Amino acid sequence: MHAGERNRIMNELRRLVLAQSDLAQANAAATALMNEHLNGDLCRALETAIVVCYVRPFNRANNIKPLGEQWYPELPSARALHDVLMAMRDQVYAHNDRTEFRDIIDSGASVGMPGIYSEQWVPINREALPGMIQMFSDQQARMRTRSQQLQQELRDD
Repeated sequence: MHAGERNRIMNELRRLVLAQSDLAQANAAATALMNEHLNGDLCRALETAIVVCYVRPFNRANNIKPLGEQWYPELPSARALHDVLMAMRDQVYAHNDRTEFRDIIDSGASVGMPGIYSEQWVPINREALPGMIQMFSDQQARMRTRSQQLQQELRDD
């Protein structure tokens, strides 16, 4: 195998191995969020981890190059969820932009004490978590299969 081909395989392998790790982290955060109901800050941190970890391998700003569309979920329902997570990363979780999903509100006004502001956000729908976890697992399995093929190619060389 010539050096250029070996380099191409290593770059693809790098993207896939790191993506598997990101998906495992998103999966762990989603599983933890299913069981957390009392600590609002922890819930927000887990929501952020779910979205940011899932999107990271697909993000165009990724300097090792993002995973291509062939790695987007195959099922239409999972693809729709993928698209929502991609959009939500920038609108809610990775930036402090003012959006319809995240802003501040005068929470004091509702109890007769105007001028006390707090964060307002649209939380992840808890009913969507099992579908997310399944999508993360399915994506990991696809990537693991391809990673194993690439590793075998490197060993065979």
